[in-house]
Amino acid sequence: MKQISFLTILMISLMNCGHKAAPLVRDRLKPKLLRVNILNRSQIQLAFSEPVDTMQIHPDSFMITSAAETLNILAIYPTLSAAEIMLATEPAQKTEYQIVGHVFDTAMNRGNFTKKFIGTDFPDTIKPWISGYPRGPGVKSIDLVFSEAVDTVQAGFRLLPKLDYRVNWRDRRRCSLDPAEADQWLQDSATYYLFSTGQIFDLNHNPLVDFLTVFTPDAVYQPLFLQGRALVGDALVDGGIAVISRDKAIGIAVVSQGVFKFEVRDSLPYRVTVIADQYSGSGDIVIGAENRIELEVRKVDLEDIID
Repeated sequence: MKQISFLTILMISLMNCGHKAAPLVRDRLKPKLLRVNILNRSQIQLAFSEPVDTMQIHPDSFMITSAAETLNILAIYPTLSAAEIMLATEPAQKTEYQIVGHVFDTAMNRGNFTKKFIGTDFPDTIKPWISGYPRGPGVKSIDLVFSEAVDTVQAGFRLLPKLDYRVNWRDRRRCSLDPAEADQWLQDSATYYLFSTGQIFDLNHNPLVDFLTVFTPDAVYQPLFLQGRALVGDALVDGGIAVISRDKAIGIAVVSQGVFKFEVRDSLPYRVTVIADQYSGSGDIVIGAENRIELEVRKVDLEDIID
């Protein structure tokens, strides 16, 4: 009986030992500032030794000073990775600055740093672009991410077919377009065109790169493609905008090397208007036809077509 008890105790001990895991090793290393990269007079990139907790970063986490001024920080955001942080600042000078600040890594280790660098008066001339946006089938929301901080005062987007919306900015790089009226928003039966033509600017007033995307809430959407050519005389038009409509404008396309192309849901005729600088022209187009639109000297405002 004693032998059975001993074996039982031994088996239980072995089972318990088999379930033991190695003790967890807590990350105690503090993030370090490795480099200060000066991109231009308004953008400073900080490179750290590891990813940092971007939710714990605020403008008052850093202070940038020179002998003559304190440089105001307008926005902070991650760039290529969470280990690289961009500071959008007021215009700097070509002089020595010191940055003092702190960040937290994902294990909440705080890293303090102080580093000197030489500023530049080279201006920011790069246009911002939209790096995250809705596209294709199955889209349920319109969320946008910009390549850099932008001026949030203007919201120069147009949505076709036309819907009323409001812009909700989460920060200077991210926003969403939300319905003005919930029951009049994205419908499965429609294909939507969202576009902007330089009416949004970064903090240095560089205009947004022209932007166009096509999407639908319909998850099983199978588009038909409708295209045509725009000409002035015998010359193809390179550049400009084409708008298709049925009673109202429902789609927009960029004219490239004379060709415009739309995604549509049926093979019935559409009306198209093409505008390019001082030229414009209109006509009916249908899938499979040559769809040649002749432009003549006549100034037409895009807003007059889509409103």
